[in-house]
Formats: sequence, C-alpha cells, structure tokens
Amino acid sequence: MYDWINKRSLVEYIAQEDQMEFEHKDFRFEKIVTESTPGDITSLAQFFMAGSIWLNDNFQIGIPVHDEEVLKLVVSEVAPHFKEVKQCMAQGEVNVIYMKNVKPGSKMLFASAKNGVLPVMADLYRHRDLSNWYIGRKRNVLHYTVNGNALQSYSIPGTSALRTVLEKAFWGRDEPYVLLPTGWIFDDSLRDSAALRFFAGFVPCLTLVIDADSNEVITLQLSREESRHQIRLNSARPNPPRRNKDHLYLDIGRGLVYVINLAGQSPILNWDELKESTIYSLSKNQKYAEFDHEHGVSLPEGRGLFFSEEWVQAMIDTVNRELNIKRN
Repeated sequence: MYDWINKRSLVEYIAQEDQMEFEHKDFRFEKIVTESTPGDITSLAQFFMAGSIWLNDNFQIGIPVHDEEVLKLVVSEVAPHFKEVKQCMAQGEVNVIYMKNVKPGSKMLFASAKNGVLPVMADLYRHRDLSNWYIGRKRNVLHYTVNGNALQSYSIPGTSALRTVLEKAFWGRDEPYVLLPTGWIFDDSLRDSAALRFFAGFVPCLTLVIDADSNEVITLQLSREESRHQIRLNSARPNPPRRNKDHLYLDIGRGLVYVINLAGQSPILNWDELKESTIYSLSKNQKYAEFDHEHGVSLPEGRGLFFSEEWVQAMIDTVNRELNIKRN
C-alpha cells in the first residue's frame, strides 16, 4: 500500500534568510472587451472555468502571461468565456490576465461538453460545497510527494495547450500551481484518482498537503521540483525586539523591520489599534543591530504583508510589554 507516495522528504537548513526585495514597478489594470461567446470550448478553457461554474462564480482566475504563446492561448481560448477580463500591465508589458464570472452561453457549452478534461475536473471537485474549507483554526499539515511512476497513466487527447500554459505560466517559472480538491480523503484509493493520474503524466512533481487531524486533502500542488521542508537555524531566527527612544523595532525576518511609535500609544488588543507603525527594509548587508528608522527606507506604497495569527498575537504582546516598561 501507498507505494505511490515517496517515503522520504527533502530538508533544507536555513542559516540566513534571503532579504525580501520589492520591485518598484508601476502597475495598472486595463479592461479587455472580449468577443461574443465562442461556439466551442477547449480543454484549456474547461480547466480554468470548472471552479467558477461548480464552486463559486466570483472566483477570480489569474494566469501569468509573460510568455507570448501563453498570452495568445489565454486570450483566444479562455478569456472569451468570461464577462470580466482585465490585464495587469507593468512597464508596458502584460504580466497577468485576470478573469471572473463565466458568460451564460459558456456555462451552457460547459454543461453540454462530453469530452476534454471534464472527468479530471469532476474528480478534482468531488463535491461543490466550500463552506467547510475554512475551519477557523490553524491546521496541522503533512506533505506527501506523489510517485507518479507508480500511477496508471491517464492521457487525454487535445490537452497540449493546457500543458503548455501550466508549464510556461507556473512551474516553468518556479511558481507552483495550487489546486483545492474537494471531497478528497488521503487513503490508498487516491492512487486511482483521474486527476492525479492525468497530472502525473506531465507535471514534474505533485505534492498533497493533508490535514493531519482529519486526513482531508487540503491542496494539490503542481511544481517543477519537490518542496523542501525548511529548518531554520538559530542564525536565521528573528532578532529580539529593541528600542530606539520612543520607537520599538520588531525584526520580522527577510530583512524587514516593523517600527512602532510608542509615544502616546495605549495598550492594544488588536493590531489596527496602533497609531503609528511602518515596515522598513534593511539596506543591503545592513545588520538589524545597525538599523535606524530615521535613515531607513520604508516599504513601497501599495505593498503589504500577511502574518499568521500567532505572529500578530506575539507582536501585540511585545508592544504591550514595552508600553508597560515605559510607564514604569
């Protein structure tokens, strides 16, 4: 059993995290007016339409189109099926095509189709209810890499365009493509999955992310290389908070420092109660101990970061502790 799952994982030891870099590009969005509903539907279109039709019509689909062939395929075969189509422009070039809301006529084409990748998508989305996908707590997850050679191959004619787009837009650029299966439970019967068997025929690496408590498959990742489980050595861990007069510095990693002005600040329960806080980026080769916000460079406007609930609570506790020290 489970001979289709690799029995080992790659480990990467991190001695020092790479500094996060922010490109100063001018982005703008341009609306694309698509032609009338096409008279047919390709496997490429089916693949990117299925989630919107079966799960949520408000899904926004974004496809990187740095490659000219990918751009032509998306504009000609996928975009005409959607009501809302925008292209993200940067430095005069199209970076991403965003699409949302499938046209009524295209929904009819999708429903009447008898071939293409519909068996794959029907297996991927075994039920159409996403209400339980967000469970309101941090999941304990396990990562399993699929041994594609152990699966019975499942090839589908007419899918060369889909393969081209997925490879050139995503893992060919070292960007994994992440799918959200519904109704998947991790057990040995998954070896017969039409979706897994299809993707194993051309995707270099398939990774299942499993909820360790429920055995539910949370995501299926398509990538060029097997993911590495990173272990941070002490040298890569954030430095302790430090003060510079009325300002508190929090090392948040990747060469970034959260600076909070404690002057006039009251204790907080939520992060948005901070009166003045800014994220700064360390200059190249600058050490955290040398950082001074008065001579630093703040995060470019329009950029943002996401933090886990544990991170946010730890930062709140640190701010309140420093405020208490300051009062005493």
